[in-house]
Amino acid sequence: MRVPNARRGACAALLLVAALLWGCGGGGGSSTTPDDNSGGNGTQPTSTRTVTGFVGDATTGLGVAGAAVTIGSLNSSSASSGQFTVGAVPRADAAVTIAAAGYKSKSFTLASNVDTISVRLVPSGAPTVEDPPDPTGL
Repeated sequence: MRVPNARRGACAALLLVAALLWGCGGGGGSSTTPDDNSGGNGTQPTSTRTVTGFVGDATTGLGVAGAAVTIGSLNSSSASSGQFTVGAVPRADAAVTIAAAGYKSKSFTLASNVDTISVRLVPSGAPTVEDPPDPTGL
């Protein structure tokens, strides 16, 4: 079957436009591959996070200074205000232990999607104070 010259020209023009769109990432398709882990915006997802939080006294609500904060294998301590920051924490569930002199220590698992926590420590000499529940984030 022979295709008329006008029709061949139209087909060639369509193929050229399609090739140009394909090469530029246009044509309504995605320019990223499904397995590139870019999240669709061209940037790699972060594999770590910075966890910030507060360590307070369960009876007074005031900040506990110098509390040792351990997340996985990373360590920090709380400031005089009770605030702390732990950087480069892997974005995965992590074991957390918080301890301070004169207080019962607290251990729990921090979920991979939580970046901010608030923990209340029970004073060692306060047996009537109920241990607060595990923190779920602020």
